[in-house]
Amino acid sequence: MKLKDAMIVFPIAWAIFFGGAYLVHRLNVSRINSRPHATATIVDAWTEYRGGSKPYAVTIGRIKFERISSGKAINCEISHHIGYPTDNLQIGDTIDVVFIGVVIELLRKGWMW
Repeated sequence: MKLKDAMIVFPIAWAIFFGGAYLVHRLNVSRINSRPHATATIVDAWTEYRGGSKPYAVTIGRIKFERISSGKAINCEISHHIGYPTDNLQIGDTIDVVFIGVVIELLRKGWMW
């Protein structure tokens, strides 16, 4: 390929690549935004250390949430890795929870606890 041809093909290839990457990004954003989510109130939060010889900190929080599912209000309290530093958490703070729909379905079907 001559330099002149490469100067034409290379920018077109980059434009197609970045256009595809942008499209994938927008599809992922719309998929995440359409997931069921709710707000949960933090009841308690603590740090656990896991990993054996090389321990690492994991933030665990007990969260309480209420969500309407199939016309019924479901009240639930679970412990889950919440991914926030415990220094920033206060009892009574609310966090946005995306996984809540899956957890509620598992609870309703009796697959958890």
